[in-house]
Amino acid sequence: MKKLLALVRYTVVDNARQKMFYALGLFGFVVLAGSGILSAIGGEQKIRVLRDMGHFAAEYIALFSAVLVGTNFIYDEMENKSVYMIAARPVPRWVYLAGRYMGFLLSVAALLALMEVFNTAVVLLAGGLPEPADALLTLLSAMKMAVVLALAMLLAMLTTSRAASMGFTLFLWVLGHFTEEMAFLSSLASSPVVKALAWASRFIVPRLDKFSPMDTGVVTAGHLVAVMSYTLMYSFAAVGAAWLVFRKKEF
Repeated sequence: MKKLLALVRYTVVDNARQKMFYALGLFGFVVLAGSGILSAIGGEQKIRVLRDMGHFAAEYIALFSAVLVGTNFIYDEMENKSVYMIAARPVPRWVYLAGRYMGFLLSVAALLALMEVFNTAVVLLAGGLPEPADALLTLLSAMKMAVVLALAMLLAMLTTSRAASMGFTLFLWVLGHFTEEMAFLSSLASSPVVKALAWASRFIVPRLDKFSPMDTGVVTAGHLVAVMSYTLMYSFAAVGAAWLVFRKKEF
């Protein structure tokens, strides 16, 4: 447990030094620039668009942060030789991988939370008020980042280049927002091969469309529990699969 916590702490500190403040600066620029553009709209419409734009920017910056750290970490550590030091020490590889995943997730979640706090401050300065749904949207976004991060780490283990792992992660992220449409189209197919591929994709493509509020705009308790359960299962399965690949690698 001490080794796991030490890896988590090391990962969080390392990310805070290298990536998080750059992302915060980018987010601040986006929100402030958007505030100036939207100042001509006025009224409640300005507040609504400003709030939605902030959520959109926060989620996408957190997404790219998760993809970057998830796909780059193994290549970075091979380049700076730190992974060889880990392999030479009595640290189980599952501890190393779990510690890195938890540290990356804490870093991305903290970044997302800070950006949402900043967004709330901008909304308050513009004359608006926070909404209870803001916290739920942030929680759903954080769980989506947990899934994307686990997927990115798995693909980093399976591919041989940063570009390939990043490209596949973003591709599956896009597909994950259209799982219902994919299921409908596969039901119309007559080919058993297409149906088999569609069935297999249900276990590979993350169902990210489930992380968005329901059509009514209300996140029910049942929906939240279902999303939490899916997040835990998918993340555990993806990180577990990454460990199976990682334990066979020679360094």
